[in-house]
Amino acid sequence: LFADFFESFFGVSRTRPRRAQRRGEDLKISLELSLEEIAQGVTKRVELRRYERCEACGGTGSETGRLVTCPTCGGTGFVREVRQALFFQFAQTRTCPTCGGEGVVPERKCRVCGGEGRVPRRVTLEIRVPKGVRDGETLVLRGQGNAGPRGGPPGDLYVVIRELPHPVFRRRGDDLEAELALSFPQAALGDTVEFEGLAGERIRLKISPGTQPGQVYRVRGKGMPRVEGGRGDLFVKVRVVVPRKLGKAERKLLEELKESLRVENKLLERR
Repeated sequence: LFADFFESFFGVSRTRPRRAQRRGEDLKISLELSLEEIAQGVTKRVELRRYERCEACGGTGSETGRLVTCPTCGGTGFVREVRQALFFQFAQTRTCPTCGGEGVVPERKCRVCGGEGRVPRRVTLEIRVPKGVRDGETLVLRGQGNAGPRGGPPGDLYVVIRELPHPVFRRRGDDLEAELALSFPQAALGDTVEFEGLAGERIRLKISPGTQPGQVYRVRGKGMPRVEGGRGDLFVKVRVVVPRKLGKAERKLLEELKESLRVENKLLERR
């Protein structure tokens, strides 16, 4: 009687709804994508191993398809333990280890799934990745996790995006960075150059006369697609290429140019 009063006082119920179906576990995978795939959006096929509903018993876990009251908890879904401590009794409840809190068990366990109502299988899924996702971002596919035991609802599948390094472009949020090789005459005299963007488009860039090594040009709207629409920018850093070998004619021209453009050789102050 005191235990009953204790339970009532502390809000512990003696009854519990039957057939509280257990949800399947969530799954998590990583999906590696190139920068081009992220920029264009892509659908990827992936293979994974997960629990699927047992076809032999229809997911019930029972060969007969019938579930009966759990003999351990009497259908409540939990078991009660009472401990004596001096003048007091302490009642503790925990999930029934036999039925897992469902209150029912298979009448006769399925020989295929062992009463679980689910079996492990390898499946192939198609995952649609929208444009502009970022490294570390997680896509959630509802109901694509493990099937729940004995007909319980499935869990979810969490897909973590992993962006692969690109040989040319570096991503900074919605913007891209790249280096552009120029000869000394192009940098000194100016030029109009063409190169290929990330999406395969031809980009024309006007180089101003007197461009210095390390100077950065901004090309608007040629960066990464934004999820909300539009694109970021492309930042192009100039790198002046010095030839390692020269022919006689080139050497003669550069010798003349060196004399006409001679500057005072000194260490420069830090900027």
